[in-house]
Amino acid sequence: MAVPQHITSKLVNFLTRSQCIHSFLRVTPATKTSPSNLPQYFVSSEHFDLEKLHQHRTKLCDHIIENIDVQSQWISIKVTRHAFFNSTMGYIKDHEQWNGHSHKTLINHNSLCNASKKEKIVVEYSSPNIAKPFHAGHLRSTILGNFIANINEVYGHTVTRINYLGDWGTQFGLLGLGFKKFGSESELKLKGIEHLFEVYVKINAAAEKNEQIRKDGVEYFRKLEHGDGDMSKLWKMFRDCSIEQNNNMYKRLGMTFDAVECESMHFESGKEIVQNLQKENILKFREDSGIGYVDLSSPGEPDLHANLIKSDGTTLYLTRDLAAAIHRYKKYQFHRMNYVVDMAQSLHFKQLVKVLSAIGYTWSNIENLHVPFGRVSGMSTRKGQVVFLSDILDEAKSRMMERLSMAKTTKISKDVMEETADVLAVTGLVIQDLKDRKLKGYKFSWEQVLAMKGDSGVSLQYAHARLCSLELNSGVVMPSEVDLDLLVEPEADRLVRHLARFGEVVHSAYLEYEPYLIVQYLFVLVHLINAAFRSLQVKGQCHDLARSRLYLFHSARVILSSGLKILGTRPLLQM
Repeated sequence: MAVPQHITSKLVNFLTRSQCIHSFLRVTPATKTSPSNLPQYFVSSEHFDLEKLHQHRTKLCDHIIENIDVQSQWISIKVTRHAFFNSTMGYIKDHEQWNGHSHKTLINHNSLCNASKKEKIVVEYSSPNIAKPFHAGHLRSTILGNFIANINEVYGHTVTRINYLGDWGTQFGLLGLGFKKFGSESELKLKGIEHLFEVYVKINAAAEKNEQIRKDGVEYFRKLEHGDGDMSKLWKMFRDCSIEQNNNMYKRLGMTFDAVECESMHFESGKEIVQNLQKENILKFREDSGIGYVDLSSPGEPDLHANLIKSDGTTLYLTRDLAAAIHRYKKYQFHRMNYVVDMAQSLHFKQLVKVLSAIGYTWSNIENLHVPFGRVSGMSTRKGQVVFLSDILDEAKSRMMERLSMAKTTKISKDVMEETADVLAVTGLVIQDLKDRKLKGYKFSWEQVLAMKGDSGVSLQYAHARLCSLELNSGVVMPSEVDLDLLVEPEADRLVRHLARFGEVVHSAYLEYEPYLIVQYLFVLVHLINAAFRSLQVKGQCHDLARSRLYLFHSARVILSSGLKILGTRPLLQM
């Protein structure tokens, strides 16, 4: 665990002025809490002028450092309670204006931190297929990708959020054929993607029994790639319908994109890449099938190939992904690009990186390129019995409204209950998705999404709303200056110590792209807030003590709000 940077900075500045430090300082917290609950840190003695430290030890122990214990290899430094409390709370106050899209953060980039170089970053996420349900994998990509974009913005990077729609490929030829057999424009207007998926299931079932239907679907797609007017009109109708419905889902999730790209934008440039690879003798063709491929084999992977063109001349998904990556690099001149896609696509991105490298694009790197995640189960069943995301959101909102209307503690009017229930439903989905390591798959659970108690999204929102209510109804005006030495209770100690760790936790989540670190931090924060609620009453206390306690709860709300925003949820003011 790293030391909170605002504390480290003050320690180093203080000791430097006393000329006791002669090299870069690495501070590490004590593994055990000191008896007085004060933060205690260990510093390697090689960084200090020990003679000067012995001479000035008494002088150094003032308002910042309570005690310095000089040992053989380590210097034990105990920070004063006054300095720790005031530094932590002042640090929160200085940065509480962060609104989710500002470079001002609760991460203190001081002189000790190698402040991250500001970069241009492209994040591709969500990326649903048109004419198909917005399934659990796309939902997880959307939630995790939104977090990755958010946390990069927190660090001051310029982020471009891209939604890359799957609107091209043989399946759309089959869907076009199916729509002529089973589809209805009136049903499409009424039911949208649901009707398209009904058609897709029916035509696939028919193709399993009749190989000629599948061949006809391939021919339909060949016509689409060659600009057939009727097929293009039909495909555009499917795409427009899908985009409209998906945009409604993004609006409910509270998410936006800077650019929406489609596979169809890149099939022509994909063909140009194939032609260039063929001229350079990098592209080879299989004698048995006529498929064009690039040989990526190496001593460690002797059979690795990347197929780029079918025997009938139509492009493949990898071909279009290559063209899209090159297009983005030319357009955005990014330093990093992340694809937030489930772990099952790891081979695809390995092929993408190797082909890009083979044609001279050395910026590609698989460690930075692909951000994989585990799969979600329990949101769909076999062959067409799919739960649509809209169904999940509607069901979650409906159940949440029932619980809110029955709860005795509900403080919202009926006219805002529907919106509140929708925000709680989304928060429940987001927190369930992000509460564990991203590579860990999980089974979707209604109980977890809707849980009003325990470690859940709803409990985080309830704690935030309760803190807002305290600020409004305590009868105490929010002070700009308070006497924090009045906060003598152990519950206050534990809460402030945890608040001080927020910057460290966010930094780890940023380095690892692991939102669960923030989620678990917020769960602990809420437990500490609830414990403080029971012991640190604000109403009925003397004026100065009430102000100090309210200021502590306000600081906790600022941290909780910032954490929820980074994760991609909107903190509720009441519920």
